[in-house]
Amino acid sequence: MTVDLKYWYLRTQSLFSQLSKQEISDLNVLSCFKTAKKNEYIYFGGDDLDRLYFLKQGRIKIAFQNENGEEIVCEILKEDDVFGAISLQNQKNTCNEYAQALSDVSLCSFTIADFERILENKPHLAIQYAKKMGEKVNVVQNKFADIVFKDSRQRIINFFKLHAEHEGKLQANGSYLIEMYLTHQDIAHFTAISRQTTTKIINELIAEQKVIYLNRKKVIIPDLKSLW
Repeated sequence: MTVDLKYWYLRTQSLFSQLSKQEISDLNVLSCFKTAKKNEYIYFGGDDLDRLYFLKQGRIKIAFQNENGEEIVCEILKEDDVFGAISLQNQKNTCNEYAQALSDVSLCSFTIADFERILENKPHLAIQYAKKMGEKVNVVQNKFADIVFKDSRQRIINFFKLHAEHEGKLQANGSYLIEMYLTHQDIAHFTAISRQTTTKIINELIAEQKVIYLNRKKVIIPDLKSLW
């Protein structure tokens, strides 16, 4: 990857967007850039988590396996999201968490030690990072609140609602067009619902014309308010 392309990758990352050209150039020296194909693992359970990753392009799921060997999807990440050792602590991946590409992806990463030095020298960046992590915690908390307090249908509806708001493109007629990277099985793992129940509820929403599958990769939400 050329220096100019590395510079562009970092410049378009929201966390670094206010840095000067020289500061971005300094980050280039410390950062590691990579790409991965769909279904490849960025890291896998048992690996040492000693890097912080910034997703530039594509979609990644963060998941782990429970004691029964079932997959639990914690997050679906998109461009500009941060993952990995977000607590900035070297740690053994004891919960068997893994990051897997849902599409072809490109990303950059820093070792924890390097990123800590960056934050020490740039307090304003440390504040922005803290805010970004706060937002991330809120998303995860809301997701698990859904699992505890909402029934299966409400969880599936909330999945489509959030997906439309964060992934969807608002159309002229007020509908949302979503590029769908997740299978019914992935949605089941994300909402902690069985595959059979997930498919049943999605089919009900399709029959009610609250969700329209154009194909496996494109979904339309005609009216976000009517989902409820």
